[in-house]
Amino acid sequence: MSDDLARRNASAHQIVEPPFSVATEIAGPLPSTTSKKRKVRRLVPMPPGIHAGELHKAARSYIGAARKLEQGRQQFLSPRYFLLCHGLELGLKAFLAANGDRWSMLMGLGHDLNASYKRAQVEYGFQPAEPLLNKVIELMSPEHKKQLFRYPGTVWLELPGSDQCCDVIDGLLDQISGGVDEVRGLTTFRMRLENLAPDPNRIE
Repeated sequence: MSDDLARRNASAHQIVEPPFSVATEIAGPLPSTTSKKRKVRRLVPMPPGIHAGELHKAARSYIGAARKLEQGRQQFLSPRYFLLCHGLELGLKAFLAANGDRWSMLMGLGHDLNASYKRAQVEYGFQPAEPLLNKVIELMSPEHKKQLFRYPGTVWLELPGSDQCCDVIDGLLDQISGGVDEVRGLTTFRMRLENLAPDPNRIE
């Protein structure tokens, strides 16, 4: 066998590492030509208090991006309303997570703004400081639930102005920010204490 043919055969059987380590961690170690063992990390669910802070921060970024697209007006109509709806969804779920709702509950609500809003009101007594929030959710929830802002060809007959939506959703985020920050801080403090506490099962 020629050297060139040998190199081609070796290349054809070469094992390529995946670009994302998470896939390996979930699926388990991939076959390897070496005997070196892979380290598999344990995936730990994010506590609701920490999750609430991350959701709130992400919501701010979506609304900020929607404001940037205000300059395009008609050109960026669909992307702008998609960002607004998703920012609103994350804001509502940040409030729910701050009150103890876990990832599975939030994912079960899907993209239904009405369902998240109703749960916030009924289960945790949320009362909006911004009077227009009810109307914004009423008008935008059906479109967002069906993900219509992501696809062309849909005509929206009644939508609030996007600049007004930005103000309303920012008002919601302002209203819940104190509670979210408090829960996030307490959760972080408790986690640090737990890490410092001695393990009763540990044998010296």
